[in-house]
Amino acid sequence: MKSLAIFGIVFFLGLISRSHQQCPSWIPINETLYSQTFLTITDPNANTGRPLGFKTATYKFEGVRPCITVQSTDGNMRHIEIKWELEQAGRLCVSNNRNQQINCGTSRQFSICSTVPSAAASVQYSFFCQGDGCESGDKLFWYRFVVESPMENGMYDENWCDTRDDGYPGTLLQLPTNIIPPSQVTTPRGSSCSVTTNFMLLSATILVAVILH
Repeated sequence: MKSLAIFGIVFFLGLISRSHQQCPSWIPINETLYSQTFLTITDPNANTGRPLGFKTATYKFEGVRPCITVQSTDGNMRHIEIKWELEQAGRLCVSNNRNQQINCGTSRQFSICSTVPSAAASVQYSFFCQGDGCESGDKLFWYRFVVESPMENGMYDENWCDTRDDGYPGTLLQLPTNIIPPSQVTTPRGSSCSVTTNFMLLSATILVAVILH
């Protein structure tokens, strides 16, 4: 009976902790300024280098769900794109606090692009795993949010999702560290070239002298 009571207290405290979980705000980067430098997902600089604007997070099975608050999402028919890339292929899901819609991917790379739920001014997204393949341990992944910018007329493009790129951190070109770019070498003029030039100048001088006489 005592152990059951302790379990109930721990479970209740877990619910309270989850309900008060702080979700940091997503910090967007202008897409024209995205870093094109390849970084591994375990690189200590992954969340500062942010290849293609991505950041990293980890979901621990039955643990706290990583959550992010995306700001400035209001606007009629405005779109938002969510992308992630797992360290290893597997299952990962995302839900939002507006319509509680759940989207899950079962491959290493996954993307979702749709209108902002309820045209809300901000949306909170949580990453987790449910279903088959979720007991395989911690899931380390890259993730990124992109909110559509309005057109010059203040409206939003209904085909915006079709224009999105298919890039992920893992698709960036990784050059071997032992490759040294070739230096520019200036080829010196050969002696035969100099002789030919001198001969032509001498011939031209003789020709001019003959004409003048």
